[in-house]
This record gives sequence, C-alpha cells and structure tokens, in this order.
Amino acid sequence: MMKENNTMPSNKNDSENESYTQKYKALVDNTNDKSSSLRDYIMLVIIILIIAMIAIGVIIWKMKGKEMKPILKVVSLQLPTGLEVTNTTMLGNWLLNISITNPNEDYGINFIDQKLVISYENNHLAKDVIGPFRMPKRNSTFVFVNVTTAPETILNKSILEEAEADRNSDRILIFFVRINMRYEYVYPGYSNQEKMRLYCYDLKVQFGNDPKDKAELIEPEKINYAGTVL
Repeated sequence: MMKENNTMPSNKNDSENESYTQKYKALVDNTNDKSSSLRDYIMLVIIILIIAMIAIGVIIWKMKGKEMKPILKVVSLQLPTGLEVTNTTMLGNWLLNISITNPNEDYGINFIDQKLVISYENNHLAKDVIGPFRMPKRNSTFVFVNVTTAPETILNKSILEEAEADRNSDRILIFFVRINMRYEYVYPGYSNQEKMRLYCYDLKVQFGNDPKDKAELIEPEKINYAGTVL
C-alpha cells in the first residue's frame, strides 16, 4: 500500500510572498499617482497660458486704433541777434520752443526720432535733430531747439531781395517749420509705431529797426498746423 505524501506549505514563504506583493502594489500605486499629478499640473499650466493669451489678445484688439496722436504747438521763436541777409543766404541763430502733449488716457509715447526744418518760401534755412524721450500718459512737456543757419545754405537771389524788402518795410517775415517724427505708443503687452509729418505755417517774426536787433514770433495763436501720418 502506497503512503500518501501530504506536504504542508511553508508559512514563512507565504509571508514573504505576501509582503513582496504588498510592497510592489504600493510602489505601482505611488508611481501612478505621481504621473497623474504631473499630468494634471501640465494641463493646468496650459489652460492658464491659453486664457492669458486670449485675454491679452482681447485687450490689444480693443485698444488698437484708439491711439490719439501727440499734439505739438510752437510756443515761441526768436533770433537773438537778428537775421543777416547776404547775397547768397540768410544767417541767424534760431531759438525755438515747442510744447508737446500726450492726450492718451492709457498709452505712454516713446518719441524715437524727430527732425526739424525751418524754412522761408520753401527754402531750408536751418535743420536740427531732437533726441529720443518718453512721455507718460496725459502729460505735457517743452522741447527747446537751438540751431544756426548753415553757411553752405544757398538761396535764390530774388528770394533774398524780397525778404530784405519785407523786413525793411513792415519788419515782418513769415517762416515755416516742418517736423518729422517717429514715435511709439506703449502699453503693457502692446506697442505700435507711427510716423507723422507736422507742418507749421505762417510763423510771423517781428524784426527791429536794426538787422541785428532781436527778432521774435508774434501772433502764435494764428499759426496753422497740418499733420500727416506716413
């Protein structure tokens, strides 16, 4: 008769297997939790970025095209030592005072490049460059220009004779100022550049009895202004 061989399982081995299984499951669960948390965090960041981009786009869309151009006015124009009319040109030292206003409620304005020309009868007499500066919103300032007629400036003889005759008769000559500007509207997350050419007509300058007497602008309120965005 054959004997049955009944072998009982080892409690020790069962305990070790159970402990390993529990540790493995814990490790797997922990790894899955971390992956899920990282994925959720990335998705949240993406959603926030999309919302922020949409919000900035809406702000730019609402603000674009609502900029108000800077306002420039000639406050004064002087020739401290008068104006010398020669056979070829007009020589003088020009002192020009210009007021500039930023009328915008929301935008600051960065003035990048400004070029100024003083003319008589469409003949350029003096040129100057105004350096860059910034104006906050709803702000005003003054710009002073001090420029001398370049000796190489040559004018037509008939123009000079006419100017000499007008100065000797009613002591008034009428000049013209042109200002070319390049500036930038600035707002957090938004900027827009423009170019403008400003014409200032009918600058009446009163001269004294002597050609070397100080001459200065009269009737500044009658200056005609015309601006063109380029």
